[in-house]
Amino acid sequence: MNKVLVIAGLDPLGYSGLLRDTSMIHHLGFQSAAIVTALTSQTKTKFYKAQPANSTQLKNQLRATLPFSQYKAIKLGMLGNEKIVTTLAKTLKKNKYPFLVADPVFKSSSGGTLLTPKGISIFLKKLLPLCHIWTPNLHEASLILKRPVTSSEHMYAALFELYNTYHVPLLLKGGHLKSKIIDLYYDGKEIIEFRHKRVDKKTRGTGCALASLIAGFYAQKRNIKKAVIAAEQKLQEIIRYD
Repeated sequence: MNKVLVIAGLDPLGYSGLLRDTSMIHHLGFQSAAIVTALTSQTKTKFYKAQPANSTQLKNQLRATLPFSQYKAIKLGMLGNEKIVTTLAKTLKKNKYPFLVADPVFKSSSGGTLLTPKGISIFLKKLLPLCHIWTPNLHEASLILKRPVTSSEHMYAALFELYNTYHVPLLLKGGHLKSKIIDLYYDGKEIIEFRHKRVDKKTRGTGCALASLIAGFYAQKRNIKKAVIAAEQKLQEIIRYD
């Protein structure tokens, strides 16, 4: 059976993280495998604590899920700290791996820190270059670029700077805009703009879901642009009817 590997943290209520990721992958008809990078304690509105996996736990999980070549895609979510980021980067470099999408979750919508500052730095230097696409939101783009990204005009400038700096196709998510939601895809050649009406209800885990859907649709379509378009459409259906 076709499999997608998810590497992420565990939200016990399933609003985000590993459980959200695997539900999206199963929704598309794929079997999932998983590596737990951290255990988190959080509700829909409050973050209590994150406990990253230690080196032994992570390495044992990696041994159990290798070879990466058996998967159609890999999705990266919460990574916790610099040790986990470094270990994953080294493991990916040593092993043949498939399509890799990263959702660079630095903070949770419930207020928790999901990746240390040093982990963010190593992610950008060592892990991001291995990815085929990544999906930062406006808060993450602001942190990386060290300036506010709060408008659609800011988004376009950020989009070009992030691509020209890291040379990895990206989907910049505008869910934190005050007006209509705008997501921007750029692969160095083509920009695709996705505009969505804001749904009048609070949702969590949409970033996790979107990156997981991209991984799943890529496993089906074998084309990044088509996977992004399909994932954007599917996520809107899920938000409306969830």
